[in-house]
Amino acid sequence: MPIFSSTIQELASNKMPQPYYRFDGVNDYIDIGNNLNVGAGDFSICAEFMLETVAATTEYVIAGKFASNKGYYLAVGDQGSSTGVLKLRTRDGGTSDNIMTAAGAIVAGKRYSVCITVDRDSTSYIYINGVQQTTTGAVITNDLDSGNFLIGCTNSNSRLYFSQGEIYSVKVFNNEISSTEVKELYSGASVPFKYKGASQTERYQRVNALGDLGGNEADATTSLLINGSLDTFDSVTTDPSSGTWHIHAVGTGASTNGFRSNEIDTTIGKSYRCSFDIKVISGTVMMIGADTSAFNNDIYWSATSTDAAWTRYNYDFTASAIYAYFQFRGIAEWYVDNVSIVQIGAVAEYDGSGVASDKWFDKSGNDLHGTISGTTVENAPAGEDDGLVYETGTWDAVLSDGTREMAMHPTYKTGDYTRIGNIVHVSGDFATTDLDGGSGDATGAIRITGLPFTSANDVGVYSGGGAALGVGLDITAGESVSYYVSKNITYINLYIWNAATGTAAMTATEWSDNGEIILSFSYKVA
Repeated sequence: MPIFSSTIQELASNKMPQPYYRFDGVNDYIDIGNNLNVGAGDFSICAEFMLETVAATTEYVIAGKFASNKGYYLAVGDQGSSTGVLKLRTRDGGTSDNIMTAAGAIVAGKRYSVCITVDRDSTSYIYINGVQQTTTGAVITNDLDSGNFLIGCTNSNSRLYFSQGEIYSVKVFNNEISSTEVKELYSGASVPFKYKGASQTERYQRVNALGDLGGNEADATTSLLINGSLDTFDSVTTDPSSGTWHIHAVGTGASTNGFRSNEIDTTIGKSYRCSFDIKVISGTVMMIGADTSAFNNDIYWSATSTDAAWTRYNYDFTASAIYAYFQFRGIAEWYVDNVSIVQIGAVAEYDGSGVASDKWFDKSGNDLHGTISGTTVENAPAGEDDGLVYETGTWDAVLSDGTREMAMHPTYKTGDYTRIGNIVHVSGDFATTDLDGGSGDATGAIRITGLPFTSANDVGVYSGGGAALGVGLDITAGESVSYYVSKNITYINLYIWNAATGTAAMTATEWSDNGEIILSFSYKVA
């Protein structure tokens, strides 16, 4: 987390105000990138914000993704008429929008917690401060993922409809959260474990006639096992729901006969959605989901020959084992296509505990961190030790005696660093090819120069460790190499430890022409 402080627990439990971002209404926004996706299924978008102005015929975008006339976003106001309406705008190409609008007005200078929960096949809802609103309009049912997800404006081609005010949190789910869950979020509850780390990453990655959505469609029944017996069980091209191949099954024996998947990896306590297309020619088919291959779980779905056209179904479950399975069975004739299993819940979660001066950190577990463009951090401690500084990069190391540099190996001279607040972690594998880097051989006590930041001017900041690996060194058997950083310097002191004589500064002779060292440690910066 970017904020290292004893106040974290108080922040998380809403006992004290959290940092937030202010948007100037001109050109401030946060860019999450194009990997925040919700797919073509149900989804929810929630935010906490306060707008400083709400003018007539003006639209203020809170968050969403919209590019090339396709996408969705949460906004206040309208481009041509209404003032202060809360809405979800959706478009799937062309110039026509579907807009779902709440009756309640949003006014300037007041903090709101809002959620819009979208059910693609049924009723969608808008909540303001935990209260369900009367709504008009609808949501487009197609996949709306297009362009970068932006907070504070829309359109990843040219930025439009900037918000002026404060945004405290944004959460995006690839499922429709319940009214109870909306109220829990409004009351300050954290996103539950079962919803952490959700994504549209396909978990059914099998190469067979059902593997379309994992990009693995093939003329095969691989990884599909017959349970009991079936009269027909084939990969066919008769009438696919999409793509080319699909499964055709006929069972005339027992209603428990059918086919099932092999094990699909899951995490205990996480929530998942299994989706599939099915067409029933005759009889009754049951689809069963289970955490064991014994299939003793409840029947999640059943259909008869009334489903004579391709129909897509979904069922959600929380895993109670490290594997899950699905099974289709019955005295029937049926086709199945496009089986999908994804983890559902929060695909992205941003709040005050993830605020930094250059990034808004995603807490969902997906690391979809937002890049700051112009927005300012408010309500945060002052100074660089507040955790609001986050920076990663590389640093070039040089071995020297303080005057003469050695020749560095071209492959082993660059290390990495990560700075969070006033703590920087450095690491690297460093090697030389000659004690003479061009100005004569290095002699006497040696050091590694080039640290990315000057250490703090305080004796309490001394830091170091033991070498993870030393190669090509001219030292005595039983000796080891250690290192440390003292105050107000940009180099690492190297030392030799000897059981008989104790510690002494490492010399160039002990390093040798072809010395190499691997190190990793953290220190406090000035």
